[in-house]
Amino acid sequence: MDGIRTLDFTGGAAVDSPIRPEWVVEGDPVARIHEWTISSDLLSTTAIWSCTAGTFRWYAEAEELVHILEGAVIVTDESGQSVELTPGRAAVLTAGEWTTWTIDDHVKKHAVWKTAVPTPVRLFWRALSALRRIARRARIVRRGSTPDAQPASATPFGIRTAA
Repeated sequence: MDGIRTLDFTGGAAVDSPIRPEWVVEGDPVARIHEWTISSDLLSTTAIWSCTAGTFRWYAEAEELVHILEGAVIVTDESGQSVELTPGRAAVLTAGEWTTWTIDDHVKKHAVWKTAVPTPVRLFWRALSALRRIARRARIVRRGSTPDAQPASATPFGIRTAA
């Protein structure tokens, strides 16, 4: 099975993931991380992250989906709104925002980080995709066939054309 990756998180694959000292508010939290996938476009990462007791500020460089596996954490946003996350609970943290994390004992979470694509790049890719669809339809109409009538072949840029 080349398309399915499995991991055993009970092993020792996690590495230290220090919290910046200037972000620590109280205690001596020690964080560890086990990254297990990075998407082919390098925009998404999934990991298991754990941390010992302490309070610290955290800046979300990317949008983060947090799913708590063990322990508990109280996450407070800049407006003062707090939420306690316990096993089975999840939250989405907005990219570009600060939160304060308070951990009484420990926490272990599954995290998915998604980096936003800058608007000009996203618009370029949407326009390119639209042009590819238009070109594909134009070739099909010009040949007087339907998309399913001709076998498709791939070009170096992934554009599928009728053969």
